[in-house]
Amino acid sequence: MNGSNGKGPLRPFIHQIDGESTAGKKVVNVDSRRLINGQNTGTNRAFSTVYAPAAPGSKYKDMHQMPSGRVVAAEGPTKQTWINFSDAKRAQHYVATYSEQHIKSDLKQTFGIAQQAAAVGRMMQERREKRGKADSHSSIKTTMRALEAQKQRGQFKEKPPSLFDNASVKTRSVIAGQRMNSWGDAGPVIRGFDVDKQTTRQILGSAVVEDDKKKTRSNVINVDQSKAANQIGISGRSKEHLFKGITPGSMGSVVFNPKAVSSRFESTAGQVSSLKSFEQQHGLSSTVSVVARLRDTQDTRTAPTTTDVVVRRSKLPKAKR
Repeated sequence: MNGSNGKGPLRPFIHQIDGESTAGKKVVNVDSRRLINGQNTGTNRAFSTVYAPAAPGSKYKDMHQMPSGRVVAAEGPTKQTWINFSDAKRAQHYVATYSEQHIKSDLKQTFGIAQQAAAVGRMMQERREKRGKADSHSSIKTTMRALEAQKQRGQFKEKPPSLFDNASVKTRSVIAGQRMNSWGDAGPVIRGFDVDKQTTRQILGSAVVEDDKKKTRSNVINVDQSKAANQIGISGRSKEHLFKGITPGSMGSVVFNPKAVSSRFESTAGQVSSLKSFEQQHGLSSTVSVVARLRDTQDTRTAPTTTDVVVRRSKLPKAKR
């Protein structure tokens, strides 16, 4: 681990599994040159992007910093979580992906309420025309029950909102900016933390491709092979080992609007900072613009080939000379 600036070109490596040929196997994409130093000496910075903050004991992945400074997994040690070693741009990518899902969910809910209100209005109008008189308040309740009955019978189906999907990039930017800038701890969060370099080496060195997980009984799987290096799914004892290697008090939480977070969120978030400052720190473009263009964004990099360096699973890959 040389503690580089993390801006080196991607170089894939291959783990040899129990002496078998690597022909036809997926690449375990681990690149030590892309690791960046943590805030503390002898550490590397790692990230975990969560869809939304989770409470302790939740089934959803997240991590918290305790009053003692110790960093713990919100979902407990037995469930799998995903860690991104030193790739700030990939952490941002997941923020953008999750943000688009949040926005579409919000729009769907709002559009659904509007559709139901319009349907009730139409039914009430038809009833007034049929009866020749205005309905009372109790008739509104009756109409709403009739609408629910139609929904259960499949006679009323809500149309999905198309505004965000079909809008121009400029309009999508406006919608995304308005929604995302109002989020505090209600939207996606990047958890950043320092992992000592020895633990980093051990975790990355024991990673296997998902297809080989059962065969090797490894608790560390390498994911996102064709898109980014050092993306790890981890569980079991390996996950416990990882959290023991996290420097106490090193966790930070990146949100859209730090002023909108709750005191409950702050109590386990470590140092809270804005997404804008994260973008500036790592030289990233605006996440709002990434969301606006997400539908048109394609990763043009080809999947790594099996022509680089072959090492045994128990050792950390060395750079090709």
